[in-house]
Amino acid sequence: MSTELVLVRALAAIVMENMSAREGHAALVKHKDALMALGSNLVNEQYASAIKATNKSSFKLACVALLSTVKDLESVAEHKPKVIAYVRVSDNYKQDSSTQRSVIETYANEQGLTVDEWREFNLSGSKTTSEERGIVSLVEGAKQGDIILVSDVARLGRDNIHSVLHTITSITTKGASLHFCYSKTSITPEDTNDIAKVFIALGEAYAAVKFAEERSVKAKAAIQRRRNAGLQVGRQKGTKVKSKLDDHAAWLLNQIEKGHTKKAILEMLERDRGVSVGRAQLYRWLDSRAGGKGINKDYHGK
Repeated sequence: MSTELVLVRALAAIVMENMSAREGHAALVKHKDALMALGSNLVNEQYASAIKATNKSSFKLACVALLSTVKDLESVAEHKPKVIAYVRVSDNYKQDSSTQRSVIETYANEQGLTVDEWREFNLSGSKTTSEERGIVSLVEGAKQGDIILVSDVARLGRDNIHSVLHTITSITTKGASLHFCYSKTSITPEDTNDIAKVFIALGEAYAAVKFAEERSVKAKAAIQRRRNAGLQVGRQKGTKVKSKLDDHAAWLLNQIEKGHTKKAILEMLERDRGVSVGRAQLYRWLDSRAGGKGINKDYHGK
């Protein structure tokens, strides 16, 4: 049993006993060494306030405050820090999460991190609230030592900088750190009051997003120029490109032969084989590798 839990029970008993200030002082002093050993300035201050209390009412109030603080410390002590990856795509029909997941996984491997939990949302950043996008629950659930990974700062929202700053400071104030995997920058609890470092990290994160957007615009312009010149655009028809699904071809075809739905296959693929792809990517693979075998695109459960 942890020291914090022992103290929680002892303090709860003192509060429930409804002791006089003198009796309470005698009971509380027995736990002084354990309380001081927690190394919390707030606990030290609240203990001193309880000892100085001159009547039953003020002593009880001081003990209730002390009990609350020790409970918080116990919660932190029991929490095992987690690595949480947050993924959001704006349109499930035009995009899939594989690119973001790949960026996050690559960064995690470089940093020696293992993702404990994936949170994925298919919602527009400009047309939905932070609660709908899972940002509120992400912030509220952040705890001391947690590491939150996002591919880029735009995943936190495109509405306004004030909202993004609020999200970042809320996470770091809780003792968690936030990592932007594209720009390979991070903001930690130690950076919360370092305004310069926070804005530099944000600037690098936004620059990475801007660079990607500009690269996309240039690529589209180049494609249009080739079209205007009557030149071939993209790969030659029928060209097969290496897919991460190729290594699982036999397994995929076997699941289809067994009659599993495409939705079930995608879930098993991620759970059992650690491969995450969107439904559209699976359909394209089946079209090119298996002649569209087993596809029923009109039935959304498939």
